[in-house]
Amino acid sequence: MKIAEFSLRRRVTVSMLFLAGIVFGLVGVKQLPLDLLPNISYPAITIRTEYPGTAPAEVENLITKPIEEAVSVVSGVVEVSSISRPGLSEVVVEFDWNTNMDFASLEVREKLDLLNLPRDATKPVLYRFDPSLDPILRIGVYGEGSLVGLRLLAEKRIKQEIESLAGVAAVKVSGGLEEEIHVLVDEPKLAQLDIPITLITSRLAQENIDLTGGRLRDGQAEYLVRTLNQFLTPDEMKDIVITRRNGVPIYLRDVAQVRRSHKDRSVIARINGREAVEVAVYKEADANTVSVARRVKEKLAELNQEFSHYSGGVRMQIVSDQSRFIQQSVNDVLSTAITGGILAVLVLYLFLRNWKSTVIIGLAIPISVVVTFFLMYVSKISLNIMSLGGLALGIGMLVDNSIVVLEAIDRYRSEVPDVERASLLGTSEVGRAVIASTLTTVCVFLPMIFVKGVAGQLFSDEALTVTYSLSASLLVALTLIPMLSALSFGSRGAEEARRIVVETEGGGRSLAMRRRIGPALASAAVASALWALLVLLAHGSWLLALFGALPVTFVATSVWYWPAFGVGLPRRPVSARLRSGLAVAGFALAITLLVRTAGVLRFRWPAVAVVAVLAGLAGAWGLELRHAWTLYVASVVRLFACIAGGAARGIAFLLRPLERAFDRGFRAIQKGYPPVLEWALSEKRKVLALVAGIFVVSLVAFRFLGTELIPELSQGEFYADVKLPAGSPLETTERVLLQMAERALDVPEIETVYTVAGASSKSAFAASEERENIGQISFRLRQGILGDRELKVMNHVRDLLADFPGVEVKFSRPTLFSLKTPIEVQISGYSLQTLEELAKRVMGELSAVEGLTDIKSSTEGGNPEIQIIFDRDRLAALGLDIATLANQIRGKVQGDVATSLRREDRRIDIRVRATDEVRESLNAVSHLTLNAPGGTPVPLSAVARITAERGPAEIRRVDQQRVAVVSANVVGRDLGSAVREVRERLARIPLPADFSLEVAGQSAEMAVSFGSMRFALLLAVFLVYLVMASQFESLVHPFVILFTVPFGLIGVIWALLLTGQSISVVVLIGVIVLAGIVVNNAIVLVDYTNQLRARGMGKIEALKQAGQVRLRPILMTTTTTVLGLVPMTGVLDRIPLLNLLPISLGGGEGVELRAPLAIAVMGGLIFGTVLTLLVIPTMYAVLDRRP
Repeated sequence: MKIAEFSLRRRVTVSMLFLAGIVFGLVGVKQLPLDLLPNISYPAITIRTEYPGTAPAEVENLITKPIEEAVSVVSGVVEVSSISRPGLSEVVVEFDWNTNMDFASLEVREKLDLLNLPRDATKPVLYRFDPSLDPILRIGVYGEGSLVGLRLLAEKRIKQEIESLAGVAAVKVSGGLEEEIHVLVDEPKLAQLDIPITLITSRLAQENIDLTGGRLRDGQAEYLVRTLNQFLTPDEMKDIVITRRNGVPIYLRDVAQVRRSHKDRSVIARINGREAVEVAVYKEADANTVSVARRVKEKLAELNQEFSHYSGGVRMQIVSDQSRFIQQSVNDVLSTAITGGILAVLVLYLFLRNWKSTVIIGLAIPISVVVTFFLMYVSKISLNIMSLGGLALGIGMLVDNSIVVLEAIDRYRSEVPDVERASLLGTSEVGRAVIASTLTTVCVFLPMIFVKGVAGQLFSDEALTVTYSLSASLLVALTLIPMLSALSFGSRGAEEARRIVVETEGGGRSLAMRRRIGPALASAAVASALWALLVLLAHGSWLLALFGALPVTFVATSVWYWPAFGVGLPRRPVSARLRSGLAVAGFALAITLLVRTAGVLRFRWPAVAVVAVLAGLAGAWGLELRHAWTLYVASVVRLFACIAGGAARGIAFLLRPLERAFDRGFRAIQKGYPPVLEWALSEKRKVLALVAGIFVVSLVAFRFLGTELIPELSQGEFYADVKLPAGSPLETTERVLLQMAERALDVPEIETVYTVAGASSKSAFAASEERENIGQISFRLRQGILGDRELKVMNHVRDLLADFPGVEVKFSRPTLFSLKTPIEVQISGYSLQTLEELAKRVMGELSAVEGLTDIKSSTEGGNPEIQIIFDRDRLAALGLDIATLANQIRGKVQGDVATSLRREDRRIDIRVRATDEVRESLNAVSHLTLNAPGGTPVPLSAVARITAERGPAEIRRVDQQRVAVVSANVVGRDLGSAVREVRERLARIPLPADFSLEVAGQSAEMAVSFGSMRFALLLAVFLVYLVMASQFESLVHPFVILFTVPFGLIGVIWALLLTGQSISVVVLIGVIVLAGIVVNNAIVLVDYTNQLRARGMGKIEALKQAGQVRLRPILMTTTTTVLGLVPMTGVLDRIPLLNLLPISLGGGEGVELRAPLAIAVMGGLIFGTVLTLLVIPTMYAVLDRRP
């Protein structure tokens, strides 16, 4: 092959190209952002609109319906769903996965701008689904001081300090108490004086004002006219005149009390039982989560140090930290990849028993990985569990091409005396085959662009990293492997090095050693002197220069530079070789010093310049610079090879028992395979019938596999959503949450318990819920509590909290990929009462399904309401209108913000409302006094009917139809079987006319993703066939090779059954990857068979010889790939001795995503390889009719 020939002729050029790739990769990896997931662009927009003081029914009619009608006509809309809650409307618009969300957002905003919503409603706000919209850190601020002071400290100090950090997009403060000034009116006095409450509100706004009156010129002076009348203290408000009665001024103090208070509380947060203020930190979209979190933590440490001196002992504690899980997940993936690489290299040595060959092939792994980092940087792919998972997935495959190439070179080396010729012939023989096998593996990822749903978004990074790393490994196999083989097994440089010993005149080996050591020591002396001078110039210390830098540098440089002169030309005088050595030492030292001292000598560039000039002069002394530099590069590579070889020899000594066992097993396979292959070729029908039977049995076993969307990820924390009976005040909710937290704190595995009363969602994009009777408890576990242990802790806490009467508790884990619960039953219809009845029936059916927990209905727990129905005739007789009275009632009960009081750089709202006594009982509300036009006060009960009823807590709609949603979590069984049983039970429920039932949730997303994955698999197989057909220029041979795909599927099915895994998107990705891998061995086998037949050998004999010759590389590539995947399963961490190691061997965070994929590929590859060695020759013999 021309590329192999080029690498053999231009060794330095090839070395420099790979060195450049490595340098760029190392630089690029430092620039890559670190995140948990790829940049997921979920095609959904949430429209949030607030309409304070309104019930769900009014929100639905006045806000939600108009928005739904407007956005439903936007192009690309798949579904429009909404939730109408008291004072809040949330409309979720879901689009097709191929929609450009930027344009969709603009179109939605245009439609919303045309709406005419109620005046008191806020402008609709759009939220895009993006995991980065969740806070990366949630911090609790607590202390002995007042909650008003804590809130003020969080807003004015902590928030500002954190927002100034690089990468922080926003900081949100919640909880605690927000200061507010209350003007509490005396309702009887207002009625007696015929003063409407709205007049007090307007008078406060009129009196609290500063205005600029323009400019005034007086002679040569010019003045700015200002009216300064804003309130400076709350007491100033008491003296404003509200109105006059009979010429007597009525002051505010006559009809109201002015108090410093706080806003009505909607949320109460506690950390381990102590009330706190929450500070949520959001990062910028392209910022590195781990770096931003680290900077925030450093700032928190500084603030904690400062706050420790405050009275009250203000402290800050992190209650949720995304970066911890991200960092640990990435570290675990890296350790998985490293462990897989070590196992792959180990099995290589067991096969090859030659440390040189093992090191040469092993170089493919680090070089390919580092080059991949550079390509990831160019493609703007972050370091996340999916992209690094792609590297871990391909780590065992990176040596496959190199194995095949080196094995071919090794065979030719025994036949051809010229090592370069052997390297070229071996590479050329298998070059087309390894290119085809790589293309088949890479092309299976191409159909991922057609995969819709979460799968396509999630695994695109993984597909690209596998493609990049395998492409790099192919380049290594076709260029670096033949070049290093020629160098290591008989290169000209090595011959020259050997001749140094035997061809030196007179001195023999002693003179050779002197000629090696002399230039090295001279170079070391020059380097030491230059480094000591640099230290002297930098630090001004003779002591440090002479007794520190000089000896240390001499020893280090001697070791570093000796290979550059150990392979010098034998017949050249020592002086010329010395000058060449000094040239290399000078220039290399100059580069080293500039790099190492740039940070230390930031303001001492003259010193660096002096050293650079001296190093340049030393280099100019050399007469053979080009040749010396070539030798230097080659010998440094050889030095590292020597070190690696020494380590390999040491490991080999320790592994001798394993070597003997491996030898016995491999010899048994080598001895047993030829007769088995001969039997298979003679009994073709029996072999094919046996394989067909195995395939049929596997299809039957396939029905016993469960299905799920994506395995639940263990993140070291979980939540409990708590719901009290409707109408429970916030204080009662907080008290219950506190009792639950006290119980949970007794569990030793729980580190932190964080409670929030009055809210149930922390997400910035999910539909949040804020009511006084709900709350959420966050349980943060201690480090290392993951997987099954986390699930046991969650079940234990579920049992602890199960005996609170009238309290519903629903447990969940943090979700990364779906906004919906596993099972959601949507009941469609108009009547809210009928929907509630059907929801209760559905809940009863779901409770009978094994494995369903946390069953919840959206119609449960309606809000208690005081409903006021005016008598229109009486209002007309009194000259009153409903709008005026409604505003008066709202002003007295809820109150209105009249204006604000400026306090330094902040403003404090001034709210006008009735006293607490008027607002805290149904009887008091019925006696509210209304102002009629004639001055006669009218009690509310005289013009309206007042009743206490129970209204809906929320009204949900899907595609402009009312729905009730019954949701449930699945524990202890797969999602697919649970959905099937749920559908069977729901079919028994009789439905009224115009009502319908539908199972949605994650099961709907699973159906979409599975359909796309099946299409992608078929397309991948088709592309593999195209590549192989082009390779073999045949339609039959690729068809023969494709039989390995169903063989691989057999292995996948049984591997999943044996390990208890379910079919998920992750497993299907593994099957697609397998379709490109499992054919590689068959490609090599069929390609060599064709080569033998082209040389005149018969078909059966060619199949037998090809099987025997290719047995070793096939077993090597399969074993390295399988062992490279073993750490991804997490099984190594379960081995008693290995789990004592200080690092994870693949079983840490994120193993739930890695293990199913690895198990699928391993099972399919093992079974597929066994059948490839026996069935592919049989199929070839049957389908290829040529003799």
